[in-house]
Amino acid sequence: MTTEEFTWAELDEADFKKARDTIVHALEVANLAAYYRRYGNYAGVTFTDIEPNDPYDLTASDLHAVSMLSVTVEPAATRRLLEPSMLREVVLHALAHVPVDVRLEDAKMEQLERAWNLQAALKEALAPYGANKSNCWVTASKISARKRPLLIPVRDNVVGRALGPAALKSAGVYWQLMADALRDTAVQDALVEAQKRVETCVVTGKWGSKVGTELGPVELETNPMRLIDVALWMAHAKGKAVPLEPEETVTE
Repeated sequence: MTTEEFTWAELDEADFKKARDTIVHALEVANLAAYYRRYGNYAGVTFTDIEPNDPYDLTASDLHAVSMLSVTVEPAATRRLLEPSMLREVVLHALAHVPVDVRLEDAKMEQLERAWNLQAALKEALAPYGANKSNCWVTASKISARKRPLLIPVRDNVVGRALGPAALKSAGVYWQLMADALRDTAVQDALVEAQKRVETCVVTGKWGSKVGTELGPVELETNPMRLIDVALWMAHAKGKAVPLEPEETVTE
């Protein structure tokens, strides 16, 4: 099975500015308190925190975690990933060579290439038998992000479309846009303000348009890349940049 090679090209300044503005706006409108409330039905921190999560192994808890982001690992792929097989060994070998503590915005090319190889190995393991090309890039992205949350961003159709056609088409472009955004002061300021709004919701207990709805405990991510992903998804899950009300039945 052939795989796309990793490329890290120069970004057009206008494309980056548009993506940055999209991220800043998403952080301004997304109801992060709703997403991270423990009484709610969004994934929240459980996606990354559910145990066991051995950084050098792939287990049933990892497949359960990605199911919280609305993807399904089919039975045949589950067996290939969890039972002894050549594809499982390839995935685990790739996983062992991806650093655990390197952030996307600080990563060197060699580290990015290793992260890319992990996603490629997962795509191949997830593909149906006999497929010439794997279209399982969303699931591969979410498993990769579960195992290396600081280095590999979640990428799906919603967030890809939000950041533009190139980001939707190419994971390399998406990674680069995200890395540049994490280094951008406007995005950093928007992250701080978004976190303050969550803190205000916790103090006041008000988190949605419905009066009297109990907020309950909130456990917010500490990983800024994941907060950006959640904000983009919440702002664009319905196809346009609008706030998502807490009780709407859009799932991730």
